[in-house]
Amino acid sequence: VCVTGNDDFCGLQSQVSFSTTNGTIYYILVTGFGTAAGNFTMSVTCTPPPPPSTCNCTNTTPYITVTAPSGTATLNISSCTYAGEYNTINGAVAGATYVVTSSIATDYLTVRAGTPNGAAIACGTTPLTFTVPTSGPIYLHVNTNNTCNTQSSCRATTITCTSCGTLRTDANSSIHAFGDQLEVSQVFPNPMVGNTANLRVFSPKETEAVVRFMDQLGRQVLFLESDLNVGENLLQLNTARLAAGTYFVTIQVDGQIITRRLVIPRA
Repeated sequence: VCVTGNDDFCGLQSQVSFSTTNGTIYYILVTGFGTAAGNFTMSVTCTPPPPPSTCNCTNTTPYITVTAPSGTATLNISSCTYAGEYNTINGAVAGATYVVTSSIATDYLTVRAGTPNGAAIACGTTPLTFTVPTSGPIYLHVNTNNTCNTQSSCRATTITCTSCGTLRTDANSSIHAFGDQLEVSQVFPNPMVGNTANLRVFSPKETEAVVRFMDQLGRQVLFLESDLNVGENLLQLNTARLAAGTYFVTIQVDGQIITRRLVIPRA
């Protein structure tokens, strides 16, 4: 089935946009003009769908604060959240995909970003899957239905990061491995959004990482140290002091040095 097609959208470049269905594999066929053949450059972007217009629930009663998981293990947020309360989840990472649940199968969940009454990322019945657009806190609002009804009885809430700790090839998590031991992702988001640059580092042992930011003249402009645990570590690096520009980020672990590139755009 042909979903869409295009020829010469802009000059001699072609561009298509289409909606996808979860679980469906799509194949992109590229052909040259006439009998032309050779190398080409393809860029693929994915825009998360906007939340449905029914994301109207904004509870005002907070209950419990946790830190978002950095691995794929499910994190139990609370064993007794009431419908009409919200859970605070700090440290959510831009581009990561999470699943939140309530132990009441009919509960209606709303996830908001930035502040408890901030923009809705997603809403729907449990389980709810969503992708975080910007690093920072998210807020899980729990209600009995999409009319935001409340109920003073316990339900357990959980969060799972389905994209954390996996080896992928996108810009947010492509892995550079040395001897199948140390693994370091690209810096993300890149270009920067906000003041927090993220790195995922997989370490085979407890050790320390030294992170240096170098400008294009090779001058060190920022120096950071971070302890590493065995397994996957999420390094969140404050770049608020850096001016707009292109930087080279070196990660040194036990004598091994890995270099990444980071662009900070003008405000």
